[in-house]
Amino acid sequence: MKTKTFFPGIITKHNRADIPVDGVESYLIQAGQQQFIFMEFDRNVEVPEHTHNAQWGVVLEGEMELTIAGKSRILRKRGHVLH
Repeated sequence: MKTKTFFPGIITKHNRADIPVDGVESYLIQAGQQQFIFMEFDRNVEVPEHTHNAQWGVVLEGEMELTIAGKSRILRKRGHVLH
């Protein structure tokens, strides 16, 4: 994993999330019943299919392909927010 991250110290001072995928660096912030996870990928990474409760996300840099209920879409830095 690279040593310099995209995220500022206010994010990286938190614990790293345990995400068992090579090439992913992530930081976890927990507050009450909420979690905030900031994820950074150092190369093209395929995350295995999985499920979880409702989620909201923003692409800060680059792009990603996301598939939900069999429908794939490309999400990019500008103008694309996933609800």
